[in-house]
Amino acid sequence: MSFLCFLVYNLPVIKEIGERRMKTIKIITVEDDPYFLRIMNQSIRKLIDSPVFEGYTFEIKSFSTGHEALEEVAVSVDILVIDLVLPPTGKGKNIQGLDILREIEARKRQCDIIVVSGEVNIERVSVFFGNRVRGFVPKDENMINRLIRLVEVLLLKRIGCAEIPGQN
Repeated sequence: MSFLCFLVYNLPVIKEIGERRMKTIKIITVEDDPYFLRIMNQSIRKLIDSPVFEGYTFEIKSFSTGHEALEEVAVSVDILVIDLVLPPTGKGKNIQGLDILREIEARKRQCDIIVVSGEVNIERVSVFFGNRVRGFVPKDENMINRLIRLVEVLLLKRIGCAEIPGQN
């Protein structure tokens, strides 16, 4: 087969890969602890700088309160890493992680969610597991390793290199 025939035959696949690479993948982290927020973001940046994700564009935004995050999540997000317990801001109602998850559900946002929390009440979180929450990471000594592995799987899925079990 000549190169031209190969190219014409595989053009739809080549076009789809090119379109995926052109789309910016937006990752939002929401964490009130500045130390955890910094470590999460550094680790995610290190992951996306790996050769696997070369040629893809990423936008990472970080927030320490629910109010800030809610405004951004309302616009768009591909992967959301969120703490369940967020501090009050003095701006009206205190917005917690679960409030943001409910807003995403109400707006039918198509994003993947990873919940990070020191609160290990899985029943509180499991309400959302059938929807968009792809993982729960407790704040412990293995938190960053677990988080980065989950983010990696979700990114590979987004670029078409992996499938998530149980997803249509």
